[in-house]
Formats: sequence, C-alpha cells, structure tokens
Amino acid sequence: MSIPLRSLILPVALAAASTFLSAQTDTPSKAFGHDRITPSGAAPERLAELTSLLTRRSTGDHDSVAAMVRQWYAMQGYLHAEAVVDTSTLGAWTMRVVEGPPAFVSEFDIDGVTAAEAEGLRELLLLRRGSRFSPGMLERDIAAILGRAERAGRPLATVTIERLDEAEGGAACSVAVALRVVPGPTLTIADIRIVGNASTTSSTVRRASGLRTGDLWTSQSAGSAVRRLQRTRLFTSVGEPAVELNEQQRLVVTLPVTEGRHSSFDGMIGYLPSAAGTGGGTVTGLVDIRLGNLLGTARTLSLRWFQERQGTQEIDLAYREPWVLGSEINADADFRQRKQDSLYVRQQIGLGASGMVDEDVTLGVSYAQTTTTPIEGYGAAVLASSDQRLFGLRFAYDTRDDAITPRSGAFYAADVQAGRKRSNGAGGTARTSIQRFRVDVAFALSRFTAQTSVVEAHGIDVRSGTLDAADLMRLGGATSLRGYREGAFLGSQLAWGTLEHRFFFSPRSFIGAFIDGGFIRRPLLSSIGLPGSQLVRFGYGVTLRVDAPVGLLGVSIALGKGDGFGDAKLHVRVQSEF
Repeated sequence: MSIPLRSLILPVALAAASTFLSAQTDTPSKAFGHDRITPSGAAPERLAELTSLLTRRSTGDHDSVAAMVRQWYAMQGYLHAEAVVDTSTLGAWTMRVVEGPPAFVSEFDIDGVTAAEAEGLRELLLLRRGSRFSPGMLERDIAAILGRAERAGRPLATVTIERLDEAEGGAACSVAVALRVVPGPTLTIADIRIVGNASTTSSTVRRASGLRTGDLWTSQSAGSAVRRLQRTRLFTSVGEPAVELNEQQRLVVTLPVTEGRHSSFDGMIGYLPSAAGTGGGTVTGLVDIRLGNLLGTARTLSLRWFQERQGTQEIDLAYREPWVLGSEINADADFRQRKQDSLYVRQQIGLGASGMVDEDVTLGVSYAQTTTTPIEGYGAAVLASSDQRLFGLRFAYDTRDDAITPRSGAFYAADVQAGRKRSNGAGGTARTSIQRFRVDVAFALSRFTAQTSVVEAHGIDVRSGTLDAADLMRLGGATSLRGYREGAFLGSQLAWGTLEHRFFFSPRSFIGAFIDGGFIRRPLLSSIGLPGSQLVRFGYGVTLRVDAPVGLLGVSIALGKGDGFGDAKLHVRVQSEF
C-alpha cells in the first residue's frame, strides 16, 4: 500500500519541533495539574525519556497530552504511534502507548544536480538508504544542503521535497524520499557602498572590511566584515551589512558605520613615598599620544614618554602603514631610546610587518637593531658598549570585545626573537647569540550582571652568553606589578600576572579589587655589584575608573610586601580620545 505523507509528516514535524522544545524548557512541576501521569506500553529504552517529557509539561488536557506524545514519537521515527489517556482515577492519569513499527528509508534520491554533485551532498546527510527515518532528521539534512550552498556563494539555493511516500509491511514501514535541489546562481559582489563615514575614506573602510568586488558572497561574509571593522577601533559601531540584487544578478553590499574618535591621550602621574629616612618621595609620569586614522587612511603615529624616576626616562616613537601597496600586510617602524641614570643610553630601531590570517589571528615578522652606549664616568667604567641585531616572529590571537575595558573574550600573544650580540670591552670584541621570548595571556569572564573578572599572565625570558645591565628587563609599577616602585626589579627572566574583579556602574566605569604577583630571576652581574637573585612578590589594592567627559580617569592604591597604608603607591591615570 502506498500512502502519501507530504500532507501529514511536514506539519507534524514542525509542530513536533516547537512542542518538543517548549516541553524541554518548561519548569518541572506537577503533570497537567495532577499529582502524576504514568505511561505504559513504551519500550524500556524510551520509557525514561517519555516519563521525563510528561513530567516537564505543566498544563494541558488529555487530547493535547496524547497529541504531544504522538508528535514526540514521530520525531523518533514511529510515524503510527498511538497514545490514549485515561483520567478515571482521581488525582492520577494513566496513558497507554502503542508505538507501532519504526520507519526506515527505502530510497533517497537527490534530483536537480549532477550525479557527482548528488554524491557529494550525500556525505552531509544523516538519512540514507536503510537508516531510521524521522521528520527531524529530514529537516536537518535539508538545512545541511542549504548551508553548503550558502558557503559556496549560492544563498538563493532551494531544496524541495519532491516525493515522500510510505509503504507498510510487517514489523516495519519504509519511506521513499526524493529531494529536488535548485542550486541557484553564484552571487558575487558588484559594489560595496559605505554609509556613515565622515573622516575615514570609503576606500579605507572597504579595505578594512575584507570585502572585494568580484568575491563570492557566502554565509560568513557579513559576520567577517563586521568583526574586521570592529577590530580596527575606527568605529564606535558597525551595523549589519545590507545586500540587494542588481539587474545583473550580482550583489550590492551596503556597510553602515558610526565613526568614533581616532586619536588618544594617555597620561599618568604617580607618587612613590620615600623609604624611611631618605627624604621626599618621587613623582613619576607617563605621556602616551596616539594620532590615529591620519588623513582618513587608518595610518597611525604615536609618541610615548615615560619617567620611572629622576634620571631615568624612555622615549618611543612609532608609525604604522596599513595595507602596504594594496596588500593585506601592515608595516611598522619605531625608534626607542632609554636613558638609565648615569649608566647608559640605549637606542633601538625596529621594523615589522604583520597580517591577519583571519578575524582573530595575526602573524608578523620583525627586525630590531639596538645600540648601548655607556655614559662617561661610572657607566663607562662598569659597562661595555654593545650592539644587537634580532629577527623575530610574532603570533597574536584576540577575541576581546574591547581592548581597553574587556567584558568578555581572550587574548594570547607570543613573540620570539633571535640574533647576535657584539660587545666591545677592554679585552676586545666578543660575539655571542642572544634570544628573547615573550608571552602574554589575558581573558575576561562575566558570570554575573555588571561584574567582570580579568585574569592576565605575562612572561619574558632573555638569554645570552654576555648579558649585562642593559639587557635586563624591569618589573614593578602601575602597568605591571602594582604595589612597588616603577622598575623596582631587574631580571633576565620575569613572570607576572593579575587577578582583578570589577564591579561596573557604566560600560567603562568600575570599581574593583586586585592582587598582582611577580617572579624575578636575575643573573650575577659582578661588574656593577649586582648579585644573582630569585624573588617572588605580591601586591594588592583597589582601583577605580570613571568614564568622564575628558576621558577615562583611573585611580589605584596598592600595597606591596611589608607596606602599611602610609606606604601605599598611588597612581592617577587619564585616558582620553579626541
């Protein structure tokens, strides 16, 4: 006997899906206003799930109960299951279930495409000849075919059920399925229009989006373009791209953006109380100016000045050129100079190139040339002049929603450099290898409304046969190990991190508490009287940031090992965009 199911199974499948999902999300309670409902006749492997389903359903009369059970069985492939509810017993319902035979696929044809294309589509399907049949699996298979078409640039593809016939026989029933696939045209991008940009050129927005005229439009194109534009930090918001077909059956894509402030000022003033009996405290400072989106082309120029203490300061000048010669490569150049008390002046020129592998991953290469010149007097007496040439590789992964004040996401970066160092001492010139490795990890978790926990971990390791004072890194202060003086610790191997919990009262304003930890290993440097050491230090305190009209105003108070409240380190920071 051949019975057409098209008018039966599809409505049942759609109703079953909505009914089943709503049933699974209902709050457990008394079944249908009664104390319990007991099913009978179900096979042992389905009895527990059926009982759970009935318990979760909170309302309904006996007709809706029976319909729900029949729909649930249809989703399992039992197309002729029956359910009869008996309400004769006060305070309890009973249900008698007749499952009937399961349905299997006898034929599964795919029409409208070549035999080779049909065979490729079969690899996606759950249903195939001899497998158990259910409407839910058929819907999933149709969605899989449409998904592949979208990824191939055919979002107008359609799949229709051409034949769905059932034949009963013995202890089972069989279903013959035939789908017709209409692939539709391959859609390419004819034009990209930008809406909402004021100072940023339209060509820059197009380049940053990753969309190109002539490219296929796939199901991932819109999301990818939005994420790439958000990552540039040129816009406060990026809308969902709108698409329309032109007369040539090609797409016109419209990208709506809202521009933000592209330049920023970051200033910090710190006061470090003096050690007992050593006079007044020390004022430290940081000025970091970033001029972004120069001439509306996403070019960036930045200047940073930092004074850890009197007699020690650092200057850093950097420039970024995006999309060199129309490619996906960004080029960087920087100059850095550090004057360390009366010991040395260190200058570094760096060049780099980087590109995005996808929306979250960046790969890069670098070259750095560093020269260290001892200062006449004490510096020249204890330190040899030297120069280094280092080549490096960098990897970065970033899914944070906001690089300044993240509420979710993760960041990971690794930077490996290797090269040669030449030292010019009294005994002649010495050449040795040198390696530098740095890793940074950070992630933000928001388990509660208006609360975020931020965890960070960092590590630096420098190795060479001729390490000197200029090769050591510094740890301590407002941007690394709070509760200690800026650059208080010297080492060739550093590891530090923070755990900070923030309570937000606006998107970028919060009050929080933190604990910082650091590990410092320093080699023996007998030339300047520094013994080898290995230290572990912790700092803790409270922090406050307010999003004010002038920018982000931050204040932190931190204590280190052995500090009383009078020894607290106070830092005030202003981050402003213009």
